[in-house]
Amino acid sequence: MTEFLREPALFPARIAGETWGSQRCELVLAGETFRIEGLSEQQLRGLAERYGSRLQEPSDTNPAAVLQMFRAPASDFLEIDTRGWEYWVDLQWSETGFSLSGMRVMARADAGRAGIWTCVEEPGELSGVVENVLRPLLAARLLSTGGLLVHSAAVNGSLFAGRSGDGKSTMARLGLEAGLPVLSDDLNALVPDGKHFAIAPLPFTGDLEPHEVSNEQTPLRGVFGLEKGDREEVRPMMLAATVSLLVRCAPYVNQDPLRMPLLLDRAAAVAAGTTRGMVTFRRDGHVWPILDVGLHAHQHAEPDPAEPPRH
Repeated sequence: MTEFLREPALFPARIAGETWGSQRCELVLAGETFRIEGLSEQQLRGLAERYGSRLQEPSDTNPAAVLQMFRAPASDFLEIDTRGWEYWVDLQWSETGFSLSGMRVMARADAGRAGIWTCVEEPGELSGVVENVLRPLLAARLLSTGGLLVHSAAVNGSLFAGRSGDGKSTMARLGLEAGLPVLSDDLNALVPDGKHFAIAPLPFTGDLEPHEVSNEQTPLRGVFGLEKGDREEVRPMMLAATVSLLVRCAPYVNQDPLRMPLLLDRAAAVAAGTTRGMVTFRRDGHVWPILDVGLHAHQHAEPDPAEPPRH
């Protein structure tokens, strides 16, 4: 944590401190409720502007996690020259949670509780501070309840998994141009849907604006890898390759050796129950007709006898 903190040894040992204020709210993500407490009025306004109708008054619902906001002096954090720098956080997992440090934020999560220490009150920056903690919290929660958080673009029920630069935003933009519903071009939540999975909308996007994305949960139709090329092509992808793709694109939890066995099982369950493929696309192409053909064929195909049965 030496990248972000002036005195790493002073990282909070327990979830306690001076709160910013007495304001509270709840944020619903993929069907899970996250309660945020200890906010100042300015911080609450900033979160309301960021999350809109997803932000609610506190209720009697038992939340997935309670996050408390604490003050930390600006002098606790190192100044970072962000020119040409891709933002990241230092994340260290434990059996029951994690500790995190980043730009002007420290956080500790443990068994359904989390503390966020920051010097930030300005609304624009605060939402980023809170999201840096919400994302790994959500990733761990989804994994423990049967789902999976995936770096991906979700277009019309198809999940295009990939890391930065693989073409997620391009596929999302091509989907919008074709009039198809797009959930996100950055992070999507897979949630159990009977014997299958569905894609639940999240407010975590890359290049897309909030008004461009759909807020409707949709059944998962297929999982696809992405590669740029000079033509449109969709070819089958083996189960093992799809599992590897999902694991690589499952942020935060794929950094934790303790969660890796469960992550591998979950990725296998997702991959075994849906269409799998590799999509080659052009920036000005139209991949949707051949993708629809592949999805339709999968719905009427017999299981691949070369692949292991699901248990």
